[in-house]
Amino acid sequence: MGLVGWRQITAGDSPLSPYAYAVPAFVIGEILDVTQNLTDATSILMGIDGLRSRNEADQIALNEHRSTRAAGHAWRALEPGRSELATAEHMALNGLPMTAHVMPTTGSGRIVGLCSPSDRVIGHGDLLSTAVGLQGGLTSRAGYVLRAGELDQRQTDFAAGCFAAIAIWYQGLVLGASTAEIAEQTTRELAKSSIRPLLNPGHLQHIDEWLDSPFAAGSHGTVHSGMSLQADIIPVGSTPDLAANCEDAVAIADADLRAELAERYPQLWARVTARRTFMTQTLGLRIAEEVLPLSDRQAVLPPALLSLSSVLVATASA
Repeated sequence: MGLVGWRQITAGDSPLSPYAYAVPAFVIGEILDVTQNLTDATSILMGIDGLRSRNEADQIALNEHRSTRAAGHAWRALEPGRSELATAEHMALNGLPMTAHVMPTTGSGRIVGLCSPSDRVIGHGDLLSTAVGLQGGLTSRAGYVLRAGELDQRQTDFAAGCFAAIAIWYQGLVLGASTAEIAEQTTRELAKSSIRPLLNPGHLQHIDEWLDSPFAAGSHGTVHSGMSLQADIIPVGSTPDLAANCEDAVAIADADLRAELAERYPQLWARVTARRTFMTQTLGLRIAEEVLPLSDRQAVLPPALLSLSSVLVATASA
């Protein structure tokens, strides 16, 4: 008997233990009264080769719609001068199903990015983090409530190191590529700036924000068509007064899936094409033709949040 939970609980590619189920204990107890022959079958749906890791055109279209909306809501939080609660109201969420609570949070000298908003007024020089997750895509940004010319060298170097790793991550998304190698290359790039990823450099997403992450050492996963991924590289520096983040959803599509999307969803395809052009020609990112950006702000990282038009671009070496 196979039991499917809400998430795999693993150490690498192996189950953490025979009893590690993301299922309420009372449910498992009832099943064990019937049979002791129980196994965790969550990977059938949630894992790197699971059914939910292979999105069809209709699901990608929904993900693109939600990712676009999430980015618009999140970007409205990058306008300081209000309290965190007033900022959450200003984000103009419209009731679409969410995958996470609203997170416009700030701090002076440090920040805890997963907090709900409070009545704290966002001040000049604060660190700010925000995220909006709708069913199909999440957008998150973090930076400094400063103008571009007010960033110090440590802040600039931290943001640049983060973006260099983002460039490596996007560049690695090629059909058949090893997800473990992408994780290793991304982590190595972060380390050049004394940064580490808080969790994992990227993960699968669907109508829920996190299915599983094949971007880890020892993973046997590969990049395949139909994947919907979150560019989730949460950078942690040597001190808590450094902030940067740039999360968006992206889909992977082979030639047949791209052709179907272009034929059935021409407006979506026009947006994806424009985003790819912006990413390559303006941001300097190298991305394979199978990479479909789902957000209007894909990979756009302004480290100084009072200068949203000043964004980071990839160097030739990246």
